[in-house]
Amino acid sequence: MKNKVFLIAIVLLHFTNPQIVSSQVVFDLFSPDEKILTHIKIADNIEFEVLYDSLTIIEYSEISMNIDDELIGPNPKIKKKITNSINKVIYPEVPEKNGRINDNYNEMQLYLKGNVVIHFRAYNNGIAWRFETNMKENITVNEEGLHLNLPQQSKIWFPEEEKFMSHNERIYIYDTINQISKSPTPYD
Repeated sequence: MKNKVFLIAIVLLHFTNPQIVSSQVVFDLFSPDEKILTHIKIADNIEFEVLYDSLTIIEYSEISMNIDDELIGPNPKIKKKITNSINKVIYPEVPEKNGRINDNYNEMQLYLKGNVVIHFRAYNNGIAWRFETNMKENITVNEEGLHLNLPQQSKIWFPEEEKFMSHNERIYIYDTINQISKSPTPYD
């Protein structure tokens, strides 16, 4: 009887644990002013979504990196997560526009199996990410992947060109992004 109760408890624990039922984990990272929210989804791959004032501006988009012909991204396994809030001033050695730069962001570091860390940063005016490796030997980055997904009705100012060389004197068309691919361009 004790074995049956123990077995039932194990089965219930297995099916009520969200980490076991779904191998998907979503982390939230806010900008310091909390207007930008980045959802970072770790599932079969690494994806992120960006909202500004609750409006989706980037739909879930996959990122990856190919290092020494090994793709980092598919089936990631998280070892640990660290979050930081940074608010400092940078004084550039050679100031161009500003003699001081306010560096204010929230950061999430995701440590993955395979000595890879992904840093996500949320600033008040955008987001950033970067891959970092802790590999002892030299590496070759073959490719960094981004499959960017914008909402269907996103608007864009787009220069309709007649040839590849441009003097940037074209008329910019304001249209939805899904109509741009139908425009005649030399990039097709």
